Amino acid sequence: MNIHGLHFTTWGARWGALALVVPFLLGVWPARGQGVVKLYDQAVACPDIPVPGDGHSHFLLVSTNAPFMQSFVPALSQIGFVEVALRYWGLAKPSASETLAISLRPDSSISPIIASSLPLSFTYESRYEAFVVEFVFPDPVNITPGQKYFLEVAHLSGQDLMTAGEVPGSYPLGEFVILGRVAPGHALWFREGVVIPEPGTVGLLVLGTALLFCSARRGRSEAP
Repeated sequence: MNIHGLHFTTWGARWGALALVVPFLLGVWPARGQGVVKLYDQAVACPDIPVPGDGHSHFLLVSTNAPFMQSFVPALSQIGFVEVALRYWGLAKPSASETLAISLRPDSSISPIIASSLPLSFTYESRYEAFVVEFVFPDPVNITPGQKYFLEVAHLSGQDLMTAGEVPGSYPLGEFVILGRVAPGHALWFREGVVIPEPGTVGLLVLGTALLFCSARRGRSEAP
């Protein structure tokens, strides 16, 4: 079963109640150095980075397709980073450079920006493959679980250089927006979450066991 872009073995429909706590069980990933981890929340269902020429994913110029956005519905109450798949445009001039950031908007694609990541600058490289880029917010941003937000890959300055990867229909909780219009059946390749102090192994086991136990009890109580 795929929930919020994460994969796990299905044990029946009653485990759907775990959708809001799955990030705590499966989204933990070592990050930045000893002592902290990335806690992934929302992500596309396709975990692999889009591959140029694979026949189904595409890389679109960020600047010429602005506003370039993906909506999502968080399960966590904060967001600290966003990862997207980028690739250098094959027709870019060797002198080209571009600065990008991630902007966060609530509710709709035209709502005011409530937070922006630190900007990242790119200079031309003769490089074919795609790669994952992490955009970090200066401080974790408080958000409301269950509410829709929009992530905008924002062109801040420079020339046409960077393209962002999109994949077909792999995030059912959101919409992919280019040139201000929804592109049905497509999604920006993205992952978002927060960075937290690394929990101990025992703490993770206790938390996971408690969550599974509570969900199982709920399933039994709702059974006819």
